[in-house]
Amino acid sequence: MGTGGALKVDGAVDAKPKAKPSKPQSSVAPATTVATNDASFNVRTRNNSVSVDAYDRRALEDYYKALKRSVEGLSNYSNFTPAQIQSIESQSNSAGIGGLWALMWGTYSGKLETSKIELEAWPYDAKQKGWDIYGKRIAKYNKLFEKYRTAIVANEAWDKSVRNKLAGVELLTKESLFAE
Repeated sequence: MGTGGALKVDGAVDAKPKAKPSKPQSSVAPATTVATNDASFNVRTRNNSVSVDAYDRRALEDYYKALKRSVEGLSNYSNFTPAQIQSIESQSNSAGIGGLWALMWGTYSGKLETSKIELEAWPYDAKQKGWDIYGKRIAKYNKLFEKYRTAIVANEAWDKSVRNKLAGVELLTKESLFAE
């Protein structure tokens, strides 16, 4: 009866332990690519060491989109007169125009900052190709951003914290993208 296996007494150990199947050993494992959301990871294993190359492939596009939206919003705010800012502040039950601006701005400034960090990890050739696509537009939007930033920072009717946050924004330039 049964399948021909050995009969054991309770708790006894096999006299001949079964050998574990072994994998063929190779000095270099093939490269594996895993993709998640906006990043790609190239993982190479060699002699028990792992090398991971990764960068956010949409960082420059994300920066460009955030810069463009920032310029669109800042253009509106830069045209507010001190009387308009004061009127909105006095009529608002919430945090006023400064609070609304901070809420809107937080979305764009965070994307500008995080995209710049991600771009630091890009290889040179990817930076070059990306700048070839977006560079001229980024440079033009940077000029508009500076124009509107200057107007808002100079307008003392804006809350000082708003003006300070805006003054501290560092824009991406060709020089900063390719800096070592």
